[in-house]
Amino acid sequence: MKNKISLGKIFFFIVIVAAIFYGMKHFGETANVVRALIQGDWRWVSLALIVQVAYYPLYAKYLKLCFDYFQLGYSQKRLMQVFLATKFTNIVFPLATVGQVALFAAEAKREGDSGTSATFAAGLAMIVDVISFWIVSLVPIFILEKNHVLKPYYLYAFLILSFAVIILTTFILLYFKNKKFAKIAFGFLSKNLNKLGTDLPEETVPVMAGKLRIYLPKLLGYSLLLQVFNIVTLIFIYLAFRQNLYLISVITSYTIGMLFTIVSITPQGAGFAEAAMVLAMVASGIPLSNAILITAAFRGILILLPFFAGFTYFQKLKLLSSKK
Repeated sequence: MKNKISLGKIFFFIVIVAAIFYGMKHFGETANVVRALIQGDWRWVSLALIVQVAYYPLYAKYLKLCFDYFQLGYSQKRLMQVFLATKFTNIVFPLATVGQVALFAAEAKREGDSGTSATFAAGLAMIVDVISFWIVSLVPIFILEKNHVLKPYYLYAFLILSFAVIILTTFILLYFKNKKFAKIAFGFLSKNLNKLGTDLPEETVPVMAGKLRIYLPKLLGYSLLLQVFNIVTLIFIYLAFRQNLYLISVITSYTIGMLFTIVSITPQGAGFAEAAMVLAMVASGIPLSNAILITAAFRGILILLPFFAGFTYFQKLKLLSSKK
């Protein structure tokens, strides 16, 4: 018991140091976000913030569908808290997707549930997120190509994402179309993830594979709605800086920014996503000064502001202790 408490204190100390380091390193960036938000029309900025506040309960409902599919009965409130905590860890630690999934798995293990089940549930949510974003990104890709203004860097990033979507979609289709494949895949992944929790019983796989037919359309619908929430947030930011609103410009800027958030080698696409968004806005006729302000405000609302709430919830998770 003493060993667990000691490990918990050491881990928490490391997290605090990392958080302080991040805060010092990115203090200027955070200050720029605050200054950008202050320069915007407070009414539209307020609406953007309200939309993002509403985003998290909706995402928690989306997560609950994923966790219900794997027979994990967590409340939306608890899932939202863990999800917000991942907003902290995704920035402080360069673990990206692995870190987010691991946090849900560690919480499930602490609760006495299967960490493997939580890993699959969180992984399913992220897979569907990528697929829904790919669907949204098809619109600007088609329009930019039609107008012969599709930049090579955008095309290459999109092709990388498309390759990932093909692999993920094939896996999901085989998973609920072929029971034999489901057993093999589930057994293999469970075996290699058993350090995160208890393996799922093999006999549950065919039942779960059948239910995915019902859950998948709902999951895709929720994920697409969440994409709309982010696009609406960007629309309000455009209006906050009195920028003429062209929907295709908004969607293009959003998809390019999120695309480089996904495929970038830096945490949350830091540096790459901002540069890509600014370039996309300038290419659509937006002045450089406005493009920088809009990008700073949007990325700040999506990434930096949830960081502080995420730190608060991360402290409450007590991942290294186990329930009695």
